[in-house]
Amino acid sequence: MRDTHVATADMNPAIHYILLACGGAMIAASLGVLARLNLYYLMGLVPLFPTFALMAHVLAAASGNDTGLRMAAAFGLYALLPYACYLGSILWLSHAMPPLASIAVGLCAWFVTAFALIWAWNAGWLPGRVV
Repeated sequence: MRDTHVATADMNPAIHYILLACGGAMIAASLGVLARLNLYYLMGLVPLFPTFALMAHVLAAASGNDTGLRMAAAFGLYALLPYACYLGSILWLSHAMPPLASIAVGLCAWFVTAFALIWAWNAGWLPGRVV
């Protein structure tokens, strides 16, 4: 049997979450720096850094459940669809609506797509789900 031990599994849980919070804070701070430097195209890349995916995958791996890790990764790929709907809505609607309105509609598109995705996953319509 393969050893699924992850080094962070032995770490004090409080320290583990503090380190994860620091990683999230670094991502947020980098967005502020990029905005001040007018590097808006890079601001589109930074949110895709897998900060929260790393947390989920480390926690799944620390539990010793390889199937859970694979399911988290598979659903993570599907989770790109709501994000694409959000971005597509903003790109398309920002030509015809005020910026905040296009962002609001983009959020609605994200929620509708995310709920449809969860429904399809739970119905067993998407590959990658292990029951």
